[in-house]
Amino acid sequence: MPLSKLSAPHLEFREVPSTKKGGTIAIARQGERPVVYLDELVINWASLPNSWTKLLFWLTGSAPGLKVNRVYSKVFCSDIQAVAQTVLDALEDNPAIVPAHGTPLVHVGDVARVRALVEPLAKSTT
Repeated sequence: MPLSKLSAPHLEFREVPSTKKGGTIAIARQGERPVVYLDELVINWASLPNSWTKLLFWLTGSAPGLKVNRVYSKVFCSDIQAVAQTVLDALEDNPAIVPAHGTPLVHVGDVARVRALVEPLAKSTT
């Protein structure tokens, strides 16, 4: 069944288009502000991961810190513009942001920081 049919009154699932392995954005709208799980495009690792992928994330500039996951965007996205636009569309109403990897983003200004990372990808031609 499509993810859009799985929604509850305060929960919405959005499929991330143009990904080779599939992707999902979840939005919970209950309480003062929404909470958005962004899937893989944005990560917020305090340090590089402790695995064999450490070098890959370092070489691509994907970590540490709040970054675009360039491994994901280059390897698993067939249309980065569509993926980025889906992420941007989910950032309405100043949500708290939960990336797939790393610390959640809950402070004033975090949405603007994520938008600044993702907007160039939505406009890119490569």
